[in-house]
Amino acid sequence: FAGDGPFFDEESMGRRAEHQAERLTRALDLTAEQQVTLGRLQQELEATVQPLAAGMRTAHQQLRTLLDADSPDPAAVGTQAIAIDQARDEMRVAWERFETDFTATLTETQRAIYQALREERHDRGPFRGHRGQGGPGGPGGPGGQRQRN
Repeated sequence: FAGDGPFFDEESMGRRAEHQAERLTRALDLTAEQQVTLGRLQQELEATVQPLAAGMRTAHQQLRTLLDADSPDPAAVGTQAIAIDQARDEMRVAWERFETDFTATLTETQRAIYQALREERHDRGPFRGHRGQGGPGGPGGPGGQRQRN
């Protein structure tokens, strides 16, 4: 999810947020007020997700290091796995808060269109069948019901 990739670096998150805002503005015919709210919500989401993603990257690296040892310490491996899982849960909560707050600004018609867009994205998304239900960035994204394995 966070891994070592650039998905949650500041520049790429900003580009994704801008692209998302443009796409949603067109698809939902957002008012100026809705656009401002969307921008604020995206900034709040980014401020929450970026440190969590950085922590996940570090935890993944530490987990790999632990697992590469000749005799991995099960307690240390478990601690890292739990840290990753907790960060993933916090990210999911942040996405859900974004979704709730954003959809609250939409009209009934806009909500229906937005739901259709989310379902379309889920149907073709790269995370189908994984722990969460599609959504921006993958497992546990907006609207996703996280499933424990």
